[in-house]
Amino acid sequence: MTSKHLFSIIKAVPLSLFQNNAKGKKEKGKGTPMAVRRIFCLDMDCFFVSVERVLNPVLKGKPVIVGAKPDERGVVSACSYETRKFGVHSGMASSCAGRLCPHAIFLHGNGKHYTLFSREARAILETYVPVVQAASIDEFYLDMTGTERLYGPMLKSAKRIKRMIYRGTKLPCTIGIGSSKMIAKIACNLAKPDGILEVAPGDEEIFLRDLPVGEMPGIGKVMQEKLHEWGICNLGEVAEIPLPILKSAFGKHGEIMRVRARGIGSGNVNPIGGPPKSIGHESTFSVDSENPAMIESVLFRLAEKVGRRLRKKKLVARTITLKFRLSNFKTITRAHTLDQPTDHDETIFSVAQTLFRKAYGSRSRVRLVGIRATKLSINAGQLSLFGTEDELRKHNFYSGLDRIRNRYGFGAIVSGRNFKNAKTSA
Repeated sequence: MTSKHLFSIIKAVPLSLFQNNAKGKKEKGKGTPMAVRRIFCLDMDCFFVSVERVLNPVLKGKPVIVGAKPDERGVVSACSYETRKFGVHSGMASSCAGRLCPHAIFLHGNGKHYTLFSREARAILETYVPVVQAASIDEFYLDMTGTERLYGPMLKSAKRIKRMIYRGTKLPCTIGIGSSKMIAKIACNLAKPDGILEVAPGDEEIFLRDLPVGEMPGIGKVMQEKLHEWGICNLGEVAEIPLPILKSAFGKHGEIMRVRARGIGSGNVNPIGGPPKSIGHESTFSVDSENPAMIESVLFRLAEKVGRRLRKKKLVARTITLKFRLSNFKTITRAHTLDQPTDHDETIFSVAQTLFRKAYGSRSRVRLVGIRATKLSINAGQLSLFGTEDELRKHNFYSGLDRIRNRYGFGAIVSGRNFKNAKTSA
């Protein structure tokens, strides 16, 4: 029997047989231990830059930045390692990146090219790996549980996968190996660029113990600052903090943080990827604005885009988050959780508008605004049996609006609010 036939058999086995815990516990009533869970996190190194170098080999070894140019309003989408030693990083304003690394080559990039390369990488992975989940355009989780008899040790498989990706796309990648997606992700981050790092089963807590708290996914700047105030610098110290203290300071997130710091991860590799955790849109102004009417006009447009995407994916959101950045690059975020989830543009905008008016200071110049919808859930798409006439009217309105925009483009319909505010800001 060829390896190709064996692979087909593996893909036909229910995933539940592969997704057991990493302790190798014995199945109830049987003497055979269950397979140890082995997850790969594969990250395409400097993906946008690497694709540009494949398309134009002259760029190899040179400092490259994909994003807006220094004299344009925008940010760095990706940057090569040659630019990072000058302090350039993703998300930085392109004007700042230009000052830090004036000899860098700036490229606007091409989303279609990146999508094609991402699809090619996934297609290669799916010829070898039983279960593949695309976490983003340049990151994949692979469930390799139980494949040792077919492919050999995990490190051997990781090296083979790297060779396959490079032969098929000419792109480098890094692989982290662990007993959970979380451990694999952290291992992948530490192995960059173009490396492999495996955390052996049972060594998770030892692996995490001396790492800075910022290496843990989910621990943002605010949490880091609070932990540093307590004198907590590494994950081993987080694991020893009494649970009541963490819950008091961070709520449910504190409890999750402590569990993760002890090396206990969760989450199955889902080939479909599951529903998104958030949907959002941002807009950077061509010129900083202190005109509230114009800013709210843009917010309404963003709310329309968020609402449209929610309806397209048959989702509703309970929490709406507003983000705006001032001309001095200070970023302000505010959030509100609704009693009932929504996918209505007007409701999303109303929340964002209220948050903006409370947080915005007079004469403050705004550079960027954004709206993000979170706490998403599936929308059954069925009106209440005793729904009001207003509910039916809104449902029909948004259905018609989406049909027109799907056929003729988003700009086919412009709301009166946008016309009015555009006139006000003129």
